[in-house]
Amino acid sequence: MNAVGSRLAVRADGSKVFLVGNAALVRVIDTSTYVVSGIGVAGGGSLIDVKFSPDGSKAYILRNDSGSSSPSHNTLLSVDTATNVVTTLATGLGGSQMVAVSPKSDLIYALNFDHIGVSYDVAAIDPATGEVTATFFLNNSPLMVAFSLDGSKAFVLSHHTTSSGPPSLTVID
Repeated sequence: MNAVGSRLAVRADGSKVFLVGNAALVRVIDTSTYVVSGIGVAGGGSLIDVKFSPDGSKAYILRNDSGSSSPSHNTLLSVDTATNVVTTLATGLGGSQMVAVSPKSDLIYALNFDHIGVSYDVAAIDPATGEVTATFFLNNSPLMVAFSLDGSKAFVLSHHTTSSGPPSLTVID
């Protein structure tokens, strides 16, 4: 796998590493044996980000479905890490390029910096239902998200795409 454009996530207990990149394959590394296996993901597209739930029971993967009728139609997938079964959790996530899971596991955030449609937002997704429960619109392109320790707040760092202005911070309660 070409490491350029790849993202990885380490399960909280350190037992597994998931690596995604420019293919529809999740590389799974067992850290006790260093054996590498793969989880095939149906539907095509490239896998662009991966994060584990805090308890490690799920991995959430963002897939770019660039072959769809919309140039920015991305899908959030859920992987049961005990069985490696992949299910579709949410579709139509625009130009999302990054996912983040709250420490309480009650929300997944998809950061959308769709330069094609000039839409900058963060979608909050319920991991139990796949429903987008809220969308937070931003004035600038989101770069990353961090959470307070108790998970009650998300902090989204954004940057200006058309000027050299300073980055901005949005706090989501």
